[in-house]
Amino acid sequence: RAYELLADERSREVFLDTVRFKLSGRLKYLRNSESGKDEVFENILRPGADEHFSDLGAHNGDTIRELLHYTDGRFASVTALEPDRRSFRKLNEWASANIEGDVTLVQAGAWDRDEIRCFSDQAGRQSHVANKGRETQMRALDSVLSGRPCTYLKMDVEGAEREAIAGAEKTIRQYAPKLNIAAYHRSEDFFQLPLLIHALQPSYRLYLRHHPYVPAWDTNLYAI
Repeated sequence: RAYELLADERSREVFLDTVRFKLSGRLKYLRNSESGKDEVFENILRPGADEHFSDLGAHNGDTIRELLHYTDGRFASVTALEPDRRSFRKLNEWASANIEGDVTLVQAGAWDRDEIRCFSDQAGRQSHVANKGRETQMRALDSVLSGRPCTYLKMDVEGAEREAIAGAEKTIRQYAPKLNIAAYHRSEDFFQLPLLIHALQPSYRLYLRHHPYVPAWDTNLYAI
């Protein structure tokens, strides 16, 4: 079902090569379907100067910088969530020094509701919701935005993508933002996440891309 939803031949190649890699462990299947980020931003996402950008898992601001690179630094608004204390401090310092305008930074993890959860606070990309760790505020994007627009939504939340999607259900249904979602943290993400997104917004065209990275990280779901 997920394979049949994909919008182009490249996406279907990535899908099949992901299956082949997971079954065989052979790196040639990862490398067979690699593509750079430029192709996605220039041919699929095509962000513009008026984007209302929501960044779930903002880390130190790297993906905000990535987006602004393709919009010549222009945007309508930025709403960024980052739960890790040290990463959030770096995000705040960078944003204060480098961008002006409608910017909202929230020290919280993306989730399906607003609640306190234990969080493995590792100051990096391996930080994640866990059974033990630092008590951390989690937020649903729908709650954070409270009806405000979102035209571009990025999620890279270390395996909590399904919960983050549930917490953004109203936003996705109402605004159908362009989506950039990590689809590699859990073995089933590359097929489960497209099915979830299609159920929320059947009008989306869905794309899979694998960007150069070993092991099988940086496989993303894009939707427009």
